[in-house]
Amino acid sequence: MVTVFPITPPNVAGGSTCPGSSVTLSASGAGNYEWFDGSSRVGTGPSFNTPALFATKTYHVVGTTAGCVSTRVPVVAEVLTPPDAPTIVGPASTCSGTSVTLSATAPANAIFEWYTQPNGVRLLFQARYIPRPFYPQPPDITYKPQ
Repeated sequence: MVTVFPITPPNVAGGSTCPGSSVTLSASGAGNYEWFDGSSRVGTGPSFNTPALFATKTYHVVGTTAGCVSTRVPVVAEVLTPPDAPTIVGPASTCSGTSVTLSATAPANAIFEWYTQPNGVRLLFQARYIPRPFYPQPPDITYKPQ
């Protein structure tokens, strides 16, 4: 008598990220795992960290239990489309010691981060914009440069 074990493919979880970042993909339900990018093996173990991605990519994972190898299961690493840059309204320049009020518009649930330097070094203010009937626009910020 021969005992045949069913070969169950692993359960998988993909992920999403912003362009230029990596994603951690995971698999469960098998004893060992091999991760593939096309025909190239790129990792082993229950999780795999992708390299920095700039487009959505599908990887595959194979699970092995008791010497039985599953079929390849696709796992998607999704690269999200960044939102459009907010529109900023306010004066382009001001005198030292004079306050300036800036306004911005962006989609709902956007997180506004106002910086004093264009390279994002000094964070001045951060707020999440959640539209409400009594507060339909994102908050303005008043800043007095030194």
